[in-house]
Amino acid sequence: MCIVIDINVIPLVFTTESNKYSPIKEWITIGKGKLVYGGTKYNSELKGMTKHLIFLNRLKKAGRIPEMDNNEVDNQENRLKKLISKNDFNDQHIIAIIIVSGCKLVCTEDKESHKYIKKRDLYPKNFDLPNIYSSKINLSDKKYYADICKPASKIKIPLMG
Repeated sequence: MCIVIDINVIPLVFTTESNKYSPIKEWITIGKGKLVYGGTKYNSELKGMTKHLIFLNRLKKAGRIPEMDNNEVDNQENRLKKLISKNDFNDQHIIAIIIVSGCKLVCTEDKESHKYIKKRDLYPKNFDLPNIYSSKINLSDKKYYADICKPASKIKIPLMG
């Protein structure tokens, strides 16, 4: 299983304090979870998060971040920009990552984005709409698995401190 984590939540997920995102951190660092991201905009936003970027690089080396085609994400993002005005929504890249990866779960603090993430006409025909993470979601449920996340195996990655 994998998850797309919006940039606004990365610091909340990967801090050592216990919070509502602790299950995601544990699932990615100890369980079978994987983090999915890609594209020019997301990678650019990550560059400003030096502390977390070091940890994300460790996750990538451990096979917890599947490779994505950045050009494909950028192409989807550009398609979505034509459909959604930037004034209404500036996270087209999140939906682009979901489309390219087939990821079925997204974590964001941006409540305004929820209506776009769940908007059927932004996705290809017969695409499974993603779920938005809440503490009620069982991260081990196989319905959240996407092909890009397989195989999923348990490993332990030292938590950042």
